Amino acid sequence: MRFFSYIKKYRIFFGVSIALIFVAVSYGFSVNFGKAQGLPLPPFAGVIVEAIPCVCSAGVGLFIVGPTTAGAFLYEPGLSVLFPFGQIYRPGPFVVGGYIPGAVCMIGIPPACTDAFMGAGAYPGNGTIMMIGTSLL
Repeated sequence: MRFFSYIKKYRIFFGVSIALIFVAVSYGFSVNFGKAQGLPLPPFAGVIVEAIPCVCSAGVGLFIVGPTTAGAFLYEPGLSVLFPFGQIYRPGPFVVGGYIPGAVCMIGIPPACTDAFMGAGAYPGNGTIMMIGTSLL
């Protein structure tokens, strides 16, 4: 009974409070949060066959053979987002990710640097990795 006496005494306060709660709840149901979208990057996936340290240009050249894209990709620390488990420095792990076209991996002793992707038997780099995820083993 005591609760109802408070309602009678403060009916304007309770009325406004209930109206505000109703508006807040109905607004939450009407908000369109949209759909999650990834970056529009060309995908690649496969097994790392070889990882070459790019001494003259900061990065790691990765030669990947896989079901989606086979090719040479450049991992650049600071630009490329590396997801766990971070196994890009050795052959063997399965990788998946996205890249942007264009890559240059320079190897050698400065100033005599050469493009690793254009070396003997190699092919031009497919691109620079923007995001990459790896398997644990």
